[in-house]
Amino acid sequence: MRQGRELCRRAGTPTLLPWFAVIEGQTALAEGRYDDAVVSLQAGRDAVEADDPALLRADADLIEALWLSGRRAQAQQELHGLERAARRSPRRWTTLALARSRAICASDRDAVGAFREAEAIYRTDDAPLERRRLARARERCVTVHERVLLRPVPRTETRSRSLTAQEHDVVALVEKGLRNREIAASLFLSLRTVELRLTGIYRKLGVSSRAHLIATLHNAAS
Repeated sequence: MRQGRELCRRAGTPTLLPWFAVIEGQTALAEGRYDDAVVSLQAGRDAVEADDPALLRADADLIEALWLSGRRAQAQQELHGLERAARRSPRRWTTLALARSRAICASDRDAVGAFREAEAIYRTDDAPLERRRLARARERCVTVHERVLLRPVPRTETRSRSLTAQEHDVVALVEKGLRNREIAASLFLSLRTVELRLTGIYRKLGVSSRAHLIATLHNAAS
């Protein structure tokens, strides 16, 4: 993934960079790393200034990642945004993405029933990939529902999570004293993406500020 990003930067094709973030987010979602998925998927979407209908596919993954990470209200807000975007750009796959997202956001009431309603919308000529996405979402959400409550990860467990390679890049520049805008320019990222990655780093390491982050890193190294 890092090699692909570097090739895009060298070739002067930054329009492809958001898709690397989307792929990372989808991979994190599949692996159960929901906080990481949220950060990457938001970064991919925020890197595109105008509404890109192609990125609506990633919005459904973002809604699922938010829901499974316990951020239910934010997931509902994103669902409303996807509904508005789908009305502006109606496609068959947007109908399926909405059905999946609505099932996810209704799964706390009746996970099995919610996904049955979504499955009823699918036709035999729909893309197999969309059906697999619904099946995987159902598996993850039904499992959560059967556990009764999705509990937040304890702080000590969050600390033990390793940073991604992209987060390490940001941390290294923070340690050098660079500010967010300088980090964005150095890594060919948007300012918003840097801010999102720092938020993810703070969450994982249990820190609340840049100074706290640097102090934590120095303590760990000593």
